[in-house]
Amino acid sequence: MLSVILLISSCGSLAVALKSGTDKYSSMPCVEPAEIELVKPVKTKTADDSYKVELKGLVEVNETGQVYLVINPSSKSRRTYLVTGELTDKVAGYKGETVTVKCCYLEKRTWSGTIRVYEILK
Repeated sequence: MLSVILLISSCGSLAVALKSGTDKYSSMPCVEPAEIELVKPVKTKTADDSYKVELKGLVEVNETGQVYLVINPSSKSRRTYLVTGELTDKVAGYKGETVTVKCCYLEKRTWSGTIRVYEILK
């Protein structure tokens, strides 16, 4: 009986967490660019900003509304990054265009990853 009550209460808290509107990427820390050997960090004033990099790529939006920044889109070595952060909708507005963004890496794999965009530099 106690396990049923705990199950019901845990499901209720899950529903509240899902309604809050935060995604799994909002709480992820940035990965240091030098650790993944991609680019040199942009020199900034604070340590928190040191993980931010500038990326230039083509904006693509899939049928489910996910936004991607594609680096070297016509190359065999293209890299595709899922765009997250508060500016995702604004980046999506540049669909089909090449933009430069200031961002940090949240995840990095060989040909893909996830970035959080802080600024659209164009």
